[in-house]
Amino acid sequence: MRNIMIGLLVIVAATIGGAAIILKCCSGVEESDRVDNMPSQVLSPNIIRICTPEWLKYTPKDGPGLYTDLWKEIYASEGITPELKYFPYKRIVKMFERGKVDCDAYPGGYESQELILPLWHIGIDKLTVVYKKGISVKWEGQISMKGKVVMWERGYDFDKHGIVEVDVKVSEYNSGSLESALKMLTLGRADFVIDYHNTIQETLNTSNISDLLEIRSNVINGPKYYMMFAKTNRGKRFAEIWDNRMDRLYKSGRLSEMYKRYGDPTY
Repeated sequence: MRNIMIGLLVIVAATIGGAAIILKCCSGVEESDRVDNMPSQVLSPNIIRICTPEWLKYTPKDGPGLYTDLWKEIYASEGITPELKYFPYKRIVKMFERGKVDCDAYPGGYESQELILPLWHIGIDKLTVVYKKGISVKWEGQISMKGKVVMWERGYDFDKHGIVEVDVKVSEYNSGSLESALKMLTLGRADFVIDYHNTIQETLNTSNISDLLEIRSNVINGPKYYMMFAKTNRGKRFAEIWDNRMDRLYKSGRLSEMYKRYGDPTY
């Protein structure tokens, strides 16, 4: 017997930038069967279901963002509407690993034998480091973090992906709790916070602690990351569309325009 979804599901149909997009905000986990085991008649070929965290300037629920704009740009030309479902990043990865998810893709993956990795990446890890002013720290690269308490969002696993290359004492914070992590720096409860520049800047813009912190922008370079597609016929089709359209957008210069508009140096 199929499990029942736990929590609240709110569906909102919105039009952003002249294109339709469907938002689904989930407060619990839908323990559905594998995508390829679901009855085909309930899966519209004209909707791509994307699980994503809410990332400022990339995947906001209440306005335009780089990735939401990109998904509409790529799939609208094929008559396909993106349907977004919001979950914390770590939960998304686990759901895809277990095959217990009714989504076709998610952003921010590196590699997987169980999923389809497209040719075109969606981003490159360029990470910003924050630490408290006035402490005896001189940023000399990652060696400055060796043996220190370093915080990042739960599920990012920067150490496991080889992005953080020195031994650190990892402390993870939950999705949406970046401001609390930054406050821990000011209280001396952590030494460094690592996150993406846009996310850090947006958080500090609405806080009163920016004068207490040192920011080293885009000082840690990591690998490319990708849209990860389910290993199903639907996932294969959506991955092929992704690569074809990304190639055209890149050659036309449109891709560079979109990324520059949001201050992202990937393209």
